[in-house]
Amino acid sequence: MQNFRSKIIAYAKGSGASFKAFQEQKADAWITWIHWPLNHADKVDYVEIEPERRIYRDLTLAKTRGAEPQTQDFLDFVNSEQGKAFFTRRRLDSIIKENK
Repeated sequence: MQNFRSKIIAYAKGSGASFKAFQEQKADAWITWIHWPLNHADKVDYVEIEPERRIYRDLTLAKTRGAEPQTQDFLDFVNSEQGKAFFTRRRLDSIIKENK
């Protein structure tokens, strides 16, 4: 682990800033959230790591009083089979927990 840490070339506040540093400093590797390599496949290769080493962040959706009708439509989509398939295709299915 010490050898790994000695090779870190940048720390950044946020994944957008770290993506910029990764590109500008021509780093060999970048530890980030899964959507970055999937959405920038032309710039990085996605490397799968062991499940026990993965970190997931939660996604919380809350609807406020007086929200536009489309808000409920989106919440219904997220909890639908079609929504689950959408997130699974993007490898984000682990963040979806049904809340009905």
